[in-house]
Amino acid sequence: MFEAEWKRMQKKLNRLMHDQVFTNRIVEVPENEFRRTDDKLKKRLGLYDRSSNDEGFKVYFKGTVNANDLLAGVGVAIYDARHRCVFELGKLFLISGEEDRDLVKLRALIECVYAAVTFGLNRIDICCASNSAYHYITGKDRPRNKMTVPLVDSLILIQKKVGYRVHGPLNTRRENVKFVYKLAKSALASHTSKSAEKDDEQCTICLQTICKRDMFSVNKCLHRYCHACMNKHVESKLLIAQLPNCPHDKCRSKLDIKSCKQFLNKNLYDIMSFRLIEAAIPPAERVYCPFSKCSALMSKTELQYAASTSSQEPGKRKCSQCDGVFCMNCKVPWHDKSECSASQFVDEEMLKSLATSNKWRQCVKCKHMIELAAGCHHITCRCGYEFCYKCGAGWIKKIAGCTCPLWEIDNILYA
Repeated sequence: MFEAEWKRMQKKLNRLMHDQVFTNRIVEVPENEFRRTDDKLKKRLGLYDRSSNDEGFKVYFKGTVNANDLLAGVGVAIYDARHRCVFELGKLFLISGEEDRDLVKLRALIECVYAAVTFGLNRIDICCASNSAYHYITGKDRPRNKMTVPLVDSLILIQKKVGYRVHGPLNTRRENVKFVYKLAKSALASHTSKSAEKDDEQCTICLQTICKRDMFSVNKCLHRYCHACMNKHVESKLLIAQLPNCPHDKCRSKLDIKSCKQFLNKNLYDIMSFRLIEAAIPPAERVYCPFSKCSALMSKTELQYAASTSSQEPGKRKCSQCDGVFCMNCKVPWHDKSECSASQFVDEEMLKSLATSNKWRQCVKCKHMIELAAGCHHITCRCGYEFCYKCGAGWIKKIAGCTCPLWEIDNILYA
């Protein structure tokens, strides 16, 4: 459909260009010869006046943004020397939260230049209704948005190769600017109307037809899934101490906890909040309160600063949540300084004995103990390190460093 419309517009434009060239040749015919040939020919051809014929095409562009739906509409139009619209285009774009209005306008200009080059227009004038866009592409100013900078540089490079001229807002026709803005608004409106026609969507995970209000849209990538599937996805990731991403294959968009609140229960919301705090602290910096009723997460830097502002004994620290005092060196409730090494040795021996009897594995990176309750032998620790639970060999780029079987049937069927 779009290709057929594009070919139709290209054919119309080629015809108008041919008419203009033919007209210019007629205009160059001497007056006496022109009258002798046909004094009524001028009316039939509708010749351009010499004063109004600039033998070029003017392109107008405009962009508008719907921030709520992360959508942008752009309008593009090409006018000939007699201000006749020979090409028009309204197009819809998905945008991220980092894109500003200037970037959308420049994307509209890219569409404009692409259309002109596709139609083989050798001489075009860019008409900028936006002061900021005009200053950017003429080199009078530089954009502050990092995403806009490479786009501006590309347009400047194209300008040097194609040789188009740039006109500011004072040299644009108001009615043409209004027209391209209407095209941009229509592109957005058409999407809104099409969305309103469908009240239900199909979740691509469970393949169930779900009411639109029960569908969740990931903020940056806009992949959509039902609340039930998203809840199960987030829960499964949080239970293995990972922060959930978008469930779409190979998509790495992070889930925003505020938007996830619409489908998470209070327990999962609290766990996700904790995981976000935990992820902000490097594994080597994490310290957990040794008291079983607390287990609060702290950082070594935080505890070091608290110790420097008080007169505590070396290694003695206080939990920021329960105020329990513990030893920083051996991570147990506080004891006499002389017992530190002995206590640490006894605790380590007890832990190793318990780990051996329960077939636990210790992560070589963060030293946390891990128990395989169910599933395969491929383990991803809370610190991100991956290894084989059966032998302890590491996994590198999702490839096992050993020849152990990936799972045992009992861990899959009877867990």
